[in-house]
Amino acid sequence: MNYKLNKHFHTISNKNTGFTTHLGKHEYKPIEFLLMNHGVTLKFYDLIDYVWDGKVVSRGSLTKAINSLRLALNDDAPYRIIKTIPRQGYCFNSEVAKYLSID
Repeated sequence: MNYKLNKHFHTISNKNTGFTTHLGKHEYKPIEFLLMNHGVTLKFYDLIDYVWDGKVVSRGSLTKAINSLRLALNDDAPYRIIKTIPRQGYCFNSEVAKYLSID
């Protein structure tokens, strides 16, 4: 599990396999915010506000973005990289964050 996130091209690459996934804006911004705050539980509404710049969207939109990120990171249940904190939000695993570099 060794990934590189490219903030200019909105991609995430698996350094071991060389496979690159292109992320849309609403997929890139959650991982960016989660990484900036790894180890901290980010509330659903804080993530929505950051990702959608204050626009009103459903929590389902965030769930869809997180699920796309989990697929890109091969984060299968039980989720080890992006943890769901029931009735609160999401948390990026601090131990995993050290294996993800940002260009």
